[in-house]
Amino acid sequence: MNRKQQFFQSLWAVDSLVATEPTSGTFHQLAPLLRDRDIYREFWQLLSRPDWIEPLEGGGYFAPPIYALTQPGKPGSQEPWAASQFLVRMATDNPKLVTGILSKIDTNNPSILGDMVQATMKMPIGDAAPLLQRVARILDKGTELYAFHQRDLLILIKKLWESPAQSAVAFHLARTYLFPKVKAEGVSQRREEYNFFEALEALIPLMTKLRPEETVRCLCTRLVEAIGDKDKLVRAEEPTLDYSFMWRPAIEEHEQNSTYDFAGRLVSPLRNASEQAIGEERVTLDKVLRKVRGYRFLIFRRLAVHLINVFAEENRELACSTMMQKRLFDDTKYKHEYAMLVGRRFNLLDSQHKDRYFNWVHAGPDMAGFDDRIESNVGRGPTEEERRG
Repeated sequence: MNRKQQFFQSLWAVDSLVATEPTSGTFHQLAPLLRDRDIYREFWQLLSRPDWIEPLEGGGYFAPPIYALTQPGKPGSQEPWAASQFLVRMATDNPKLVTGILSKIDTNNPSILGDMVQATMKMPIGDAAPLLQRVARILDKGTELYAFHQRDLLILIKKLWESPAQSAVAFHLARTYLFPKVKAEGVSQRREEYNFFEALEALIPLMTKLRPEETVRCLCTRLVEAIGDKDKLVRAEEPTLDYSFMWRPAIEEHEQNSTYDFAGRLVSPLRNASEQAIGEERVTLDKVLRKVRGYRFLIFRRLAVHLINVFAEENRELACSTMMQKRLFDDTKYKHEYAMLVGRRFNLLDSQHKDRYFNWVHAGPDMAGFDDRIESNVGRGPTEEERRG
């Protein structure tokens, strides 16, 4: 009997066995057949009965192979695991048992992680929650979730969020997907950015409702990382200077804002989360301002001026004192946000402060050091247009 004939004879025998009730005798007959790798793979594909799950677990068939396990310092294998694919097919029939088995597996294999997500899509959300906690822990260690699973994951997070008992799981899963403690390796930057911002748009409003301060902190931290990736920053003499007036001219949505700069695009979800948290009274303006001002870069101070403008009616005194800061009037790096604040909130100033402001305008901005700053930043002297502001 040649290899091909032997394969089909063994396959026929396995097909006959998996159609019957699993017994010790069945497994005794299967054992020698499953030593063949190809037959072993086909065995899992032929299985379609949920009554096989418990006997298989008892026999150690769901003990993951070495390529499925987390191996410190090594990238995760992407090889599919036939056993987890079988459990995906059985998730509708016995969700609790499937969850119990898959929840024990710690892996850095993206294929198995995807199987876990697929399995939870077939379960009631209460049964899926323990397995999704495992998914979150795996994501937090830097395992990539393939892009084609993102839509399912977003649906699952929303279902968790809609169940009050599972809201903490919803936040944890969203946080580990968007802001894992360990960043996934080997992901195309362009593809990563597209999926990342799509997920941000869907998840940040939910995260802000659940834990606004942590959400703002996560966004701030990611923005700091993105700014740190900019080569020009290395040459900046001022520790707060990030050149954000170039890559994000306006904190609000504006036609001059780049749609290609990663750091620039991050400002929008950070701004939206901050405004949502304050507007829904989940956190005070003062607390958000302390949070964003705790980061050293210019973009965070510009965001603070923007927020003071948006919520000026809630803290008129702060809006007025900000407008009366001469350094903001003089500093071209704050030009846009300061002009927006004054243009919208000038009526809040009393007559004495208005007079002082008009005196500033009449005298013009403080130009001390202006020529040196332009020379340092762009390698030439200022133009007349730049002098006029």
